Amino acid sequence: MAHRYRLWSITFILAFAMVGAAHAQITVADAGNWDDPNTWSTGAVPTASDDVVIDSTVTINIAEAEARNVTVTGEEGELRYERDPELNGF
Repeated sequence: MAHRYRLWSITFILAFAMVGAAHAQITVADAGNWDDPNTWSTGAVPTASDDVVIDSTVTINIAEAEARNVTVTGEEGELRYERDPELNGF
């Protein structure tokens, strides 16, 4: 009986770990700047663990913009970069 309990416990832990590793997919709610939460379907700026799908115009206006994957799609999808001379390397 104890062996069965351990097996179920290990199975549950592994299943939970795989679900926890899932990545969120964020889409554009309204064209805008990368750092504006209103631009995104989740109401939050994407993080390094998010998959981003851009089907409207999004302007990267911060040096810290990050995402796991970025896909630009559709006729309206466009990713622009706003250059700021005060940002090093951007």
